[in-house]
Amino acid sequence: MGGYVFNVSQSVKLKPSFLTRLVSGGPLQVDVAANVLWQDKFSFGL
Repeated sequence: MGGYVFNVSQSVKLKPSFLTRLVSGGPLQVDVAANVLWQDKFSFGL
């Protein structure tokens, strides 16, 4: 799992992240997500 916070502006930050899973006998799975932080008080994600 990993991610990083990017400062888009003084009040907006973007935090993309990823999660990788590998199970024996199964395919590689990768989940990608992103959160937007507004004024360090509100978070919106997809």
